[in-house]
Amino acid sequence: VLMTLMRWWQDNEMVVWFSSGAWSLLSWVGPVLRFALPLVAVIALLSLFISPWARSQTEMIRTQYQQRDEVNAIAPGRFIETMGGRRVFFIESAGDAPNRVGRIFVAEAGLDKESTVMAEGGSIEINEEGDRYYKIKVYFITLDEKSGAEKKTAAMMLAQASTLKEAISVLEEGMKGTLADYTIASVTETLLMDVFPFDANSIPSGPKSAEEKLAEEKQAAEAHK
Repeated sequence: VLMTLMRWWQDNEMVVWFSSGAWSLLSWVGPVLRFALPLVAVIALLSLFISPWARSQTEMIRTQYQQRDEVNAIAPGRFIETMGGRRVFFIESAGDAPNRVGRIFVAEAGLDKESTVMAEGGSIEINEEGDRYYKIKVYFITLDEKSGAEKKTAAMMLAQASTLKEAISVLEEGMKGTLADYTIASVTETLLMDVFPFDANSIPSGPKSAEEKLAEEKQAAEAHK
């Protein structure tokens, strides 16, 4: 629009425009808006909706391929590295059934130890809840009654899922029954293979010392008095 107006001023066409007496610069507004508004609407639609959706879909597909089940990537007769080279799989042959494999070798390097597993055969099973554990850092937001300022309290949670997006969905599903406001600070995949419930009362206690036995005998004698 500016280039057109400048060209018209240079060619003295604006003099003719103004000398006609029926037109002013405001008469340019209508044609310009009719031309520009559809373009602005398309750009806004792409920027606000389509582009974020496309990026999220791309990220989800990339995450699914990066974090796919390592077992499905194993091919008989060759070594497969996963977890950045910290875990190595090898199977000698495929089993009779589609989900069976024969002669398995698995080596994994942890933070402070290395483990090696060998077996004559195995089966591939899919965990419906996911095959990975994600550590999620959450900030619970509360308001100070006196000052009205926001206060953030950090909490760490563990979610079992197959992908990053599923881990966030698991967290959101678990937080539906709460009234607290929260924000997700970070989501990271852990090296945990499995999680088992822990009960401190189920741990057998060690042998008691002579002092502990003497104290129990005293308590028992006082109880009988």
